[in-house]
Amino acid sequence: MKVEREGMLQPFKGLFEGPYVEAVKRAAKAGFGKEPAFIREGGSIGAVVTMQKAWKVPILFMGLSLPEHGYHAPNEYFDWGQASGGMKAFAHYFAELAKMGKGSGRLSFLLAERWMGNDIHAGPCSRNRGGVEPD
Repeated sequence: MKVEREGMLQPFKGLFEGPYVEAVKRAAKAGFGKEPAFIREGGSIGAVVTMQKAWKVPILFMGLSLPEHGYHAPNEYFDWGQASGGMKAFAHYFAELAKMGKGSGRLSFLLAERWMGNDIHAGPCSRNRGGVEPD
């Protein structure tokens, strides 16, 4: 058997300490009421290393999916409780960055605005598949 490499992604290793990680911890606790558990997890998001090198900023992931959501499965879903907690956590994270001083929060806010399409809704989901019904 001969194995030929056709392409690859550069590895990414996220931070577990520092001021941005502390901000994520406080934000997650504000959004979900519990301290977050930091884990290492494999995956392939090729743009992460490129963004980190180009922008020279720390990249942090705030995972919101739970194993029972079946991410990337044919019946994948994301319940309202997780979505609601995630929105609160991100709002707190941006507030934490703003407290850090000049420029700390600006890049993250711009990225979130672009990735979320500047269209954040806190109302009922159109497709609630087994999650908590919003008030």
